[in-house]
Amino acid sequence: MSAFEPQRSAEGGLRFTRMVGMGVALAGVTYAAVCIAGRLGSKWPLEWMEGASVVHAQRLLSGLPLYAAPGADFIPFVYPPLSYLPMGLGVASSNGAFWGARLASVLAFALSCFALARAAKHTSGSSSAGWLAAGLFGFGYGYTGAFIDLARVDAWFCALSLCGVERLCARGYTQGLLLLALSCFAKQHALLLLAAASCGVLLVQGRRAVPGAIAAWLGLLLCGGALYAWSDGWIWTYCVTVPARHGLRASLLASFVLVDLCVYLPLFVGLCAYSLARRRGPDALLLHLLLAAAVAASALGRAHPGGDDNVRLPAYALSVMVAAISFNELVHARPGLRWPLLAGLVLQLGMLFQPPSLYWPSPQTDAGFTQLTAALKRCAGSNAYVAMDHSDFGESFLHTLALSDLRMNHDALADHATQAVLSRLSAENAPKALAISSSFPALMRTLATHYELCAQTPELRMPTGYAVPPTYIYKHK
Repeated sequence: MSAFEPQRSAEGGLRFTRMVGMGVALAGVTYAAVCIAGRLGSKWPLEWMEGASVVHAQRLLSGLPLYAAPGADFIPFVYPPLSYLPMGLGVASSNGAFWGARLASVLAFALSCFALARAAKHTSGSSSAGWLAAGLFGFGYGYTGAFIDLARVDAWFCALSLCGVERLCARGYTQGLLLLALSCFAKQHALLLLAAASCGVLLVQGRRAVPGAIAAWLGLLLCGGALYAWSDGWIWTYCVTVPARHGLRASLLASFVLVDLCVYLPLFVGLCAYSLARRRGPDALLLHLLLAAAVAASALGRAHPGGDDNVRLPAYALSVMVAAISFNELVHARPGLRWPLLAGLVLQLGMLFQPPSLYWPSPQTDAGFTQLTAALKRCAGSNAYVAMDHSDFGESFLHTLALSDLRMNHDALADHATQAVLSRLSAENAPKALAISSSFPALMRTLATHYELCAQTPELRMPTGYAVPPTYIYKHK
């Protein structure tokens, strides 16, 4: 072998990984951007919880309580409050339009891509791995349910978590732990990442990591305590007690491991396994602990009844980062695998790709919402109360999914909420019309006494999440 062969091979590997990384980054980010551009400005909800999430954001900006005893006008979702702040700022700047709240999530998505690219570069020492990680994350737009640009909590949970991971990979350990602690106030699953990161940093730094770990956990406890006092303890009820009683299903967990990971992400799972088997040292241990925590967070969300594809986000983000690093390492370590790895990458991306139009509102969806709006105006006259998720059809009523959350093994709170609804419907100032998409026996009995069926609209098939059941509009007698 010529003395120049190793050098030529290394230069060829650098060119190869640079071309692949830049190509995937350009294609992946463009793909996600096209998917988002086709729906960002929709005036209708893209997913069943979007409208109610906007209501949460508006209440936060208006100084109204997010967490309090459930009532007929409002029952909160089971998420912490942090993501509602940037969402609310977007809503305020857009005069209440959905696109303002979604724009805040799009900015969080961009921040996630940047943080992933930086984290992969810090770990591998290669910009190519960073580009590849960011591009792969963009290609996961559909795999993670097309939730990353919605007016929901997922985007900022992901962004804050990945910014924490980026700081940890850059050895800014205290900053990373603090960011992960902050992300716990966007979604509870970040607790797993914070716990894994704390253990990893202690193993890497030893006693030097103790002050940073204490600061992160103390900040979490102090801020959590302040929110507990601010809400008179209701934040603990909604964000901890209620979801803890929903239970987990082993069949859903098995489906996540066998289908969500092994069937849909075979190349990424293989590259992560390679990293687990070959990478050694404290930094690698920290990375693998973060990967394990992200997979555990997604598995926990998937095993929860009703968990949609958005719960795949943590596992997907960390797995593509580790996979991008392993891809680069294998290309340089084993030049003969370059083209087989590229072929595997193309096949993997082909499995993830879906036409962007699949995530855009369809004419049928627009027609369904137009029909719903017209029916509400006709049945209610001047004032419509909506027991679904739509923030712009008149005064808001409770969201039926929020009531369903309480009814899952939290009977006392569910009974309180149901009684509040029944009292409101029986009062003199009862809503003139009520649109519901879920029925409960006690509610239906009260409706039969005080209301009559005025209209019915068909099932709303939104671009993201579950289809909303047929909506029934009741008019006060």
